[in-house]
Amino acid sequence: MALGQLESSGAVNWLQVSQATGFDLLECLELSQYDIGKASWHYNPDSFSQSMVNRMAGFIEEYYPAPALVNYQAVSNFMWIVMEDCIRIHDMLQDKFKWIEAYYEQAAAFRAQGPTFKEIAWHLFPTLTGHNVCSALKGYSSPERVLELISAGELDKIFRLVDEYAGKYTVTEIIDKIHAQLNLGKRHCWYSKFSSKWTEEETRKLVDYMQSCDWKPDYVYFSKILGTKSSRQCSGKAEYLWRKGILPHMPTI
Repeated sequence: MALGQLESSGAVNWLQVSQATGFDLLECLELSQYDIGKASWHYNPDSFSQSMVNRMAGFIEEYYPAPALVNYQAVSNFMWIVMEDCIRIHDMLQDKFKWIEAYYEQAAAFRAQGPTFKEIAWHLFPTLTGHNVCSALKGYSSPERVLELISAGELDKIFRLVDEYAGKYTVTEIIDKIHAQLNLGKRHCWYSKFSSKWTEEETRKLVDYMQSCDWKPDYVYFSKILGTKSSRQCSGKAEYLWRKGILPHMPTI
């Protein structure tokens, strides 16, 4: 990349800035704090631009080769993208993906729809592997983590409700009732007795049921009939099948 090409970067004519200030183009990129109008950059698997990644990587490799520290202000000005997003995307491309609560929730919700760990990895970020996602979700849904996320007061109420419902309802019904009474948010995990993997027979039964109910399913009812998946798993799988084109109509409740 010739240094002269930097003049066409972003919304600023850096050549004019260089001529007006007496600094060279790279110095202008490093020193300028002007941020008005910069774009955001969030990873989206459907609109992922490899050309943008290559552009940023090429600039960094040429002007800040390892072990030199990267001047992200210059990167931000060159890409005309807010600096925090440039740092995050560059870190993720360097396999420094930081698992935060939102990513765990996205991965868990996506997994409930039936895709492989590899597909989930691409959905989150292209440098992740299926093994990365599998390991992360195992840690996220561990019993120890569940207990950490539920307060002592909530645990006491859970124990009281379990004693009250024992013998009156099935395990699945008890879990649903307790969840509803405590009004637990997404941050709380429930250990399911059902496998997350769908067999061909289970999938066939779900497709047959969707056709028989005219695409207006009662997932609680179907879950009880199937006996091997929760109503939430059935709902997620049906939506996944629709997105894959296996179901011709979007399920409605």
